[in-house]
Amino acid sequence: MKKKINKPRNDGTLKINILKNIAEPGHKPILEPVLVASKFYRNSKVGSIRYTNAMQFGRKISKVVDINFIKWITENHQIEFSENEKFSIVQIQEGYDEYGNKSTILSLEKISNEQT
Repeated sequence: MKKKINKPRNDGTLKINILKNIAEPGHKPILEPVLVASKFYRNSKVGSIRYTNAMQFGRKISKVVDINFIKWITENHQIEFSENEKFSIVQIQEGYDEYGNKSTILSLEKISNEQT
């Protein structure tokens, strides 16, 4: 019997940022990303059910990643893969990977340059 070999989380490293207001009190907010954590990730497929559920709320999932379990992550965090590739979190799911370890699955929506 052949043992199934699964792909580890080696598609790269992502940064988890929180947006912090750096403006003076009383002025227009200026949001700056502040690094909270860095994690290895694995790309996953954007399933049709996940995609259509997000479309019902006016969101468009463009990427799904699997990372080691994080309890504290929320939709208020921003995910960054490179300087010009930033994503907002649409959905967070907890689950288990193929080895039985807890994992966090993030459904992401790309942030355009106009939104930053």
